[in-house]
Amino acid sequence: MFLTSRHLPSALDLRASYSKSSISNVSVLISKSDVILLPIRSPPNPTCCPLGSEIRGASNCQVRKLQMPLNQLPEELLAEVLRNIDNVEDRLQVSLTSQRLHEAVEPILYSSFRQTGREATGAFIRTILEKPHVARFVKSFTAHSINSPYALATELRAVSTVLPRAGFKQRIGQMMRDIPGITVSADKWLSDFYFSYWDACTAFLVLLLPNIEQLQLRVFESVLLNCGDELLLHYLPLAFRAASLETETFLAWQKTLRSITIENWEEYGTLIGSLAAFSGFESIRSFTILGSEDFAEEYYDDGDTPLISDLTNLSLLSSNIGSDTLKDFLSHCSQLKRLEYFHKEVSGRYGPPDAHDNNFSPAAFGRGIEHLHECLEELVVVASDYWLNMMPFDAPRLLSEFEALRLLDTTECILLGRDKTDPSYFGWTRLHQHYTMEEFRESILNLPASLEHLTVRNCRVDIFDWLDFLLEGLESSELHLKKLQEITFIFHETSPLIPNDSRSRRIDWHERALRLGIKLMNHAQGEVRWGPPGDIYNQDDVQMP
Repeated sequence: MFLTSRHLPSALDLRASYSKSSISNVSVLISKSDVILLPIRSPPNPTCCPLGSEIRGASNCQVRKLQMPLNQLPEELLAEVLRNIDNVEDRLQVSLTSQRLHEAVEPILYSSFRQTGREATGAFIRTILEKPHVARFVKSFTAHSINSPYALATELRAVSTVLPRAGFKQRIGQMMRDIPGITVSADKWLSDFYFSYWDACTAFLVLLLPNIEQLQLRVFESVLLNCGDELLLHYLPLAFRAASLETETFLAWQKTLRSITIENWEEYGTLIGSLAAFSGFESIRSFTILGSEDFAEEYYDDGDTPLISDLTNLSLLSSNIGSDTLKDFLSHCSQLKRLEYFHKEVSGRYGPPDAHDNNFSPAAFGRGIEHLHECLEELVVVASDYWLNMMPFDAPRLLSEFEALRLLDTTECILLGRDKTDPSYFGWTRLHQHYTMEEFRESILNLPASLEHLTVRNCRVDIFDWLDFLLEGLESSELHLKKLQEITFIFHETSPLIPNDSRSRRIDWHERALRLGIKLMNHAQGEVRWGPPGDIYNQDDVQMP
């Protein structure tokens, strides 16, 4: 039997009875004849479904009854309940039941915007013009660009058809004239907005949103670097430059921006060049750059390195940055808590790939982050074993001196040194086939005492010998890794998860680890060679005329 609204406690009773941590456990149950709001602490019985599915299965009359108990909730609790409705259509339906629910749902509906789809941009601009207050709700903005004159043909035609009202074009032009700090004329900007390329449209959108916290710029190629076709105006750098100088009206987001992600289509953007577009933004704490090289770094000196001293999160994905350049760059980052570096192979744009072009050095990388030994909490460093095994290298040292490092994610090759599993690995002859106990001991002693989570990628069966040595040291209390909670081994898809060679091994690692309070996991996936999973050339995002 379902409880009805007559059985519900008052909103004040709910607030007093349930802590803030249990707000997410509020479930709305809808029967054929009634609506209830019931706080739960464990999964309901099979007749109880999540809020979204109940709404989709209810009639319009039943959904309207939802406003009765929800309207009695305090604002904080109501907002948490509405956030648990994952389906956008369900949120829209709830928002239509009462003015109070509409006002509560609206900030959630407009909290993020992704500039893609045939009519997404035009519809969003229309919404802002009709209801200017929704612009302040947008906290996350994902912009997509293809820097060519035809790319926006369909999108901009959609703007004209979605917004056919008289005076729309004049209104856009007037807004452009009111934006300070833009050196291009409003007429030129308006023309490019309608008939040219993504950059002009994206810059206008960015400047309309005063409270952006997360900005993702997908495949902007040379736009941010202000290079490429000299005949094309680059509006985004103009917008960012204006925002760094002004703090009023349209440009208030200069104070709120916390996180930036840049994805370079051709993966050739310079590291410092990408950052330079945001010079003057003191609020940024997280920076992710997918695709960067040290090409043309000589044009930037230390004095031009912007904003990075206050970063706490830096991700350099699919990057090929020289050791010296990377060390110099990281020397400006003094407060990093999380650092990701995925080294990519040379693409062959300038000829066949060569081992010397893939110049990642684990030891040099380790030396480049020594100054972070007091603050760095999470470190992810991945490079292809193929290139590392063609060149002599040393593993990163001195990690044991990192006082706060609790998460380490790297490859077996980087953790232990050059791979010695197969004497003919990639056609190169090894001096000896297997790692020695001294090599195991050295790599384990290099781990920091603060380590809680360890992930080792591109594993081969020798990692079990390393694990055996680690567990023996922990069982005998000879090792310093007292905080270790979780170990994950990620194997090549072609590698056996349990060794079956002639050497005798104990195979009770999971039980031994569990007795030590450590969760041990292992699974297989393809070798990590170019960076994290995912295709930046997402065909769903490509706009064609």
